[in-house]
Amino acid sequence: MKIKSPNLTVSTRLMTKAALCSIAVMLLTTVHHAYGAVVDNSPFRFHVVLISVPVMLIILGTLGAFRKWAGGAAGEIALWLFIIAATAVPVAWIGFYEGGYNHLRRNILYFSGSPASIYGEFGDAFFEVTGVLHFPLALLAGYYIYRLIRDKYKAEATIS
Repeated sequence: MKIKSPNLTVSTRLMTKAALCSIAVMLLTTVHHAYGAVVDNSPFRFHVVLISVPVMLIILGTLGAFRKWAGGAAGEIALWLFIIAATAVPVAWIGFYEGGYNHLRRNILYFSGSPASIYGEFGDAFFEVTGVLHFPLALLAGYYIYRLIRDKYKAEATIS
């Protein structure tokens, strides 16, 4: 028997927003790394496509599964797989590490006049801007994931 959560529409809406932001991060990182591969003649950067596509498919698949089976065990599994996939790759790895540490930090150091030995090689404007943009998109995705988890526990508290 399925138990419908009173916040099901809120959860679906938050999950959709988190999915859109997460997919935006993955699409951006695909463009960013493909551009870097071509401009810097470093084809190893194309490996990101091999990561981006499956991650986007997992995010979309778990979103669809949650919408279809929300309120049941399959919906619960889909929700947690979504949270794990969206948090681990687009938010933590690509957004915070790639966007925040590799690009935002480097740009802050560069524009603050730090010596090049501290921040390493600096790319062109398009490469750096697309690199930095990972970070705010990941923050937004993380915010929606946080709200999704909070909504889930709030709904469980009202059902109990």
